[in-house]
Amino acid sequence: MAIAVGMEFTNLNQVITKLNAFGAGASHALGRALHEVALDVVADSKEKYVPVHLGTLRDSIHATSPKISGSSVSVSIVAGGPAAPYALTIHEDLRPKHWRKPGTGPK
Repeated sequence: MAIAVGMEFTNLNQVITKLNAFGAGASHALGRALHEVALDVVADSKEKYVPVHLGTLRDSIHATSPKISGSSVSVSIVAGGPAAPYALTIHEDLRPKHWRKPGTGPK
């Protein structure tokens, strides 16, 4: 499904009307687009910002599949899981460490 590019809207009601015209396909298209953006954010974060000591925190970051509930579409970027205690320690511990990626670190 392709969505036209270059549409101009002056208020939210016009956007809602146009999306409703696409029906369920709009939610699925939006979900795919959100997921692609989330994957880009994850990749950029892992490359530039996430501190790497052992790689546990970096390896735990991922984007969820789109969730569609009625007219709501969401994608989450999550970190931690089983690595949550380690992630909290890395985030909060401000003592100097020898990070494998210069320029990264806590907070």
